[in-house]
Amino acid sequence: MSYQSPNRGVVAVELALLAPLAMVLLLGTVELGWLVTDGVVVGAAARAATRDAAVGCSTTEISDRALAVAASLDQGALVITQDYRTRDAGGQWSAWTPLGDTQCGTRTVNAAPAGAQVRVSVSYEHPLVVPGLFGCLADEAGGQVRTLAVSAVMRRE
Repeated sequence: MSYQSPNRGVVAVELALLAPLAMVLLLGTVELGWLVTDGVVVGAAARAATRDAAVGCSTTEISDRALAVAASLDQGALVITQDYRTRDAGGQWSAWTPLGDTQCGTRTVNAAPAGAQVRVSVSYEHPLVVPGLFGCLADEAGGQVRTLAVSAVMRRE
């Protein structure tokens, strides 16, 4: 006669109860990791592009810089906007104006005057890895993307 443990089957029951929780934790860690990684890349793209705007690069060069820094992201999901504002004689800042280009000799530069503030905003629609499970992170109920947006402002040199 063989001995049978009274705890027989307990491991299978514990696995059945804990496996879904372990999977949710694992997938949540992956989802959060991708969100943070993409957010860091979007922030780096905004800062690098704003630095180019501050030194006078053209709007095309500014956008190209943001796209180059964010090369690991889906380029079609990136939106880049460029603005500037100036300070009047009373010390008040004007409204943000879209940044354009002008000619400076043979070189094309952005039209923000020296001393103005330049702002580059980069937004990215991050696709959720498991939208069914983490739809609460989406921009809208039942959505599948989370918009990551970063703006950087610097003084035009």
